[in-house]
Amino acid sequence: MDEEEKIPVGEAFKKLRELSGVKKVELHEILGKSALDRLELGTSEPSFEKMEQALDYMGFTVSDFSYFRHTGVVKTYGRLFHDLRFQQGYREDFFEQLGVNEVRLRLFEEGRIMLPFSTLDEMLLEMHVPERDYSFWLNGGQLDWFISSIHQLELAHYKGDLETIQEIETRAHEFANQQEINSALLDGLKDHHYVQERVTKQYTDYRILELTAKKYRINLTAEEEAETSDFLFGIEIWTEFDLGILALNAGRLETPALKLILDEIYQNFSAYKGSRIYREHLVQVSGRAASRCIKDGKLEEAADFIAYSKPILYDISARVHGLSRFIEAQLAFAKGDEHGNFEMLKVI
Repeated sequence: MDEEEKIPVGEAFKKLRELSGVKKVELHEILGKSALDRLELGTSEPSFEKMEQALDYMGFTVSDFSYFRHTGVVKTYGRLFHDLRFQQGYREDFFEQLGVNEVRLRLFEEGRIMLPFSTLDEMLLEMHVPERDYSFWLNGGQLDWFISSIHQLELAHYKGDLETIQEIETRAHEFANQQEINSALLDGLKDHHYVQERVTKQYTDYRILELTAKKYRINLTAEEEAETSDFLFGIEIWTEFDLGILALNAGRLETPALKLILDEIYQNFSAYKGSRIYREHLVQVSGRAASRCIKDGKLEEAADFIAYSKPILYDISARVHGLSRFIEAQLAFAKGDEHGNFEMLKVI
């Protein structure tokens, strides 16, 4: 981005300070009076650490500051969020517990800064707005490519359509490579860490989709399996895409690891229970994990996984409900109940 497209550091800092309502004297302990004066006059800049501390005191991040200085922020994210928030009736101070004060929210909704994707996911969950809906309208009435790919991958798996699986894997691989190149180009460049965050997030999503598709064709290497596990264990706020990835990998994850993930998800289940698609993915996770346990002769573990989904078997699609019924019947039959075989045939 060219220099003329940026607000000077001192001018941007002063604007944010005034917007936040912080008086100059409040920052003297962090920056010092003369250093603060020089900063806002544009004659010198403090160290990165000092700047970070001052911004934090004002309720902002370094990423916010970089966005605020640039004119190329994608405004549709904030504008759409504003419309959804207004429609749902949430006040500007509702997200303060998530670290987003009124001023920061206003700047985001005006398209002057971009919030981290993890924070945006949390805010959508707090409003009970599925990420799927947000992505749908953000993409002009079309499903997000990642979400669409999850659906395609599920259908291809059921049909044994290896060609489609290969296409998704190849495309995700190409996108991941491009994001990796973009990240390398941005690495270390001043004022580009806010772009880097977005590029890194996109690389990770493309990469995990690539590995998930690949796993349906051939066995992953030990390093690739570890990469998949690291991705899943690194998630704090589960989006529709993340739960879709978990559902597609559930049949291959070790039981202790998957139980740890599910225990964490269900501890915060109140944030997810209002979404039908989230519940459906969780039912799929339980069903696929239970099916794998049944095939391995671990019937008690299969029963444990089925128990996870019992409280959420409401208002879900017939296909997913059928999966749950089939797995329960499969377990009953494995335990010696002949009626289980009849139930499986009924579901089919």
